[in-house]
Order: sequence, then structure tokens, then C-alpha cells
Amino acid sequence: YMDKMFILCCVGLSLTQAHANFIDDQKVSVTARNYYFDRNFTAEDAPYPAAREWAQAFIFNYQSGYTEGLIGLGLDLQADLGLKLDSDSQHTGTGILEYNKTTREPVDEFHRIYATAKIKASKSEVKAGALKPRNPVIFASPARLLDQTYQGVEFTTLDIQPLKFVAGYVDEVIQRDDSEWTEVSLTPLQKRFSGDLSSSHFIYSGLEYQKDQHHISYYYAKLNDIYQQYAINYNLTTSPELPILGKVQLY
Repeated sequence: YMDKMFILCCVGLSLTQAHANFIDDQKVSVTARNYYFDRNFTAEDAPYPAAREWAQAFIFNYQSGYTEGLIGLGLDLQADLGLKLDSDSQHTGTGILEYNKTTREPVDEFHRIYATAKIKASKSEVKAGALKPRNPVIFASPARLLDQTYQGVEFTTLDIQPLKFVAGYVDEVIQRDDSEWTEVSLTPLQKRFSGDLSSSHFIYSGLEYQKDQHHISYYYAKLNDIYQQYAINYNLTTSPELPILGKVQLY
């Protein structure tokens, strides 16, 4: 009977310790972001006079710690709310507010909620769910009211010092002015491409090396059935007294 009590006490202590690390290392934040965008169109054949909108966002972000042990488990949550302050059908398309693609009428509010499960062992981590990768071949844009967000899996490790290895797979995306997941696709900038540019998935992997002020990276990426890409980057950061960044990129 005493042996069973001892075992139960040990298990209870272990679970309490794991719970404490999961809770004690958590981070919670709420961000208020106000965004005004105004782009005037001067071309005679412009379909709209301008892209002009004003909106307010509230972003809730929760990041847990990791459970204790050889393999730590965690969970991140985020909730976004975008509110229209000023917009109409003649001025949508700024990337700030969601709007009806047929009538071009903006919505009064749009929101999205997403989660990311994470597993950590030593200096390696796997994240599954909502991702915001930012590297030379895939970049979740934060340049509007709400961030662009991908859905997939990403593995990162620093166990092979002095290298950092990253590999990822994404198959859906929420654009900055949307509330629904869609297929990943290639944006036809300057109308250089035509046809259906959506794909079932996007994969990427890369190695990064950091030494003092020198940073070198090599990445490979493939948008299934659309294109593949190789990227070599070299960054040089000068001293803190003279913060100048030099960058060379080859694609």
C-alpha cells in the first residue's frame, strides 16, 4: 500500500512540475493596430480612382511554455479581429479589409482564430498548424492590418552547430485581408504569368550559418507543379555603433 502511495505521489509531482513549466513560461499579449492606406491611381484606364481604407485590429497572442522532460509539448493560440473604420466599394483592394470579390463591398469586421502545436527536444523544434515562416523563399507578410498566415508543419534545429537547419511543408494560406484558408499559389505580379497558379502544397528547406557579423544561408523551395527555386544569401552587419546591413541574394 505504501509503495503504491509513493508511486502515486511521484507521478503527481512529475505532472505538477510539467504543468508548472507549461504555465510559468507562457506569454500573453494583446496588440492594437491602426492602419490607414491610400494609393492613388492616375492611369486613364484605372478601374477605380484609388485604393483607400482605414481599419482597426486587435490581435490576441498566447504562447505556452513546454512540459518538462526529454520531449516538451506546447501550444500557441492567436485570435485576430479586423474592424472597418472607413472604406467603400470604390476603394477596396488595399490588402487591409476583407471584401466581396463580386460587389467589392468591404465587410464591417472579419476575424480568424488559429492554433499551433509544438514539440521540442534539445535544440530541435517541430511546429504544426498555423505558421508564419520568414526566410528567403517563403515570407508571411506582416505589412498590412493582419499578418499573412500559413498552415502546415515546420522543423527547426540548432543541434548541428554552428548550422541552423529548417524544413517546412505548407498547403494552405490565409491572406492578409481574408478570413478563410485557401490553397497556396503564385501571385502574378505585373501579369507575368497566366492560368491557374494555385498548388496543392509548398515545400522548403535550408541551412543557415552565423559567424560574428556574417550570415550565410542556402534554401531550396518548390511550389508543386508550378516552380522550384534555389536561394543563396549573404548578410553583413556592421558594428552596433554603425548599424549598416549589406546583403547579396542569388536566386
